[in-house]
Amino acid sequence: MFYVGRPSAVSAVAVDPNQAAPRSVELGYGVARFAWFAALFLLVGLVAVRRLVWTPTMRELELLDGEVAGRFRRRFARALPAAWAVLVLAHLASLAFQAATVQGSGLAGALRGGALGAELGARFGRLWLVSLVLTAALALPVAGLARRTRLGGVAPDAWIGLGGLLVAGLAVVSWSPATGSGSAGRSARRRWSPTACTRAPTG
Repeated sequence: MFYVGRPSAVSAVAVDPNQAAPRSVELGYGVARFAWFAALFLLVGLVAVRRLVWTPTMRELELLDGEVAGRFRRRFARALPAAWAVLVLAHLASLAFQAATVQGSGLAGALRGGALGAELGARFGRLWLVSLVLTAALALPVAGLARRTRLGGVAPDAWIGLGGLLVAGLAVVSWSPATGSGSAGRSARRRWSPTACTRAPTG
């Protein structure tokens, strides 16, 4: 038995289906992605409703200093950071589920092994890190908009503008083929055995 041409470092032999990640991992990845998008849309929706609907209406009715406006601001101040926290947790979970899918193991196995580090070195991981930086930076406009008084003397519209740029960046990264909602499933279907090599008998 000899190799035909140069030995392949990556086999064309698919991994045994028995080594595939449990169904719960794929479902978990889907839940994490759904939570991420829901949190992102909630962040945008909360700010849009307050800036474009609630504040102009209360100003026109001269009720900005009333009890109703005060209750709305308090609820907004709790809901906005909560949505950001869900965004962070869902983003962290997506890496763990992606690593488990690629490794073909359960979530615990991916967390114990070197799957997370390997995934961070792949294209998915690099884009995931970019998204993590953008998400962390989003904490600043979230804090600025959740406060009753101005943070650092910066006007709310400035925080909204910064937040809009960060959200746009998150959207671009999120819809990248390497980090889209189906990337875990596609990775599972494309996995190859790193040890086996393609061989052909020469007679």
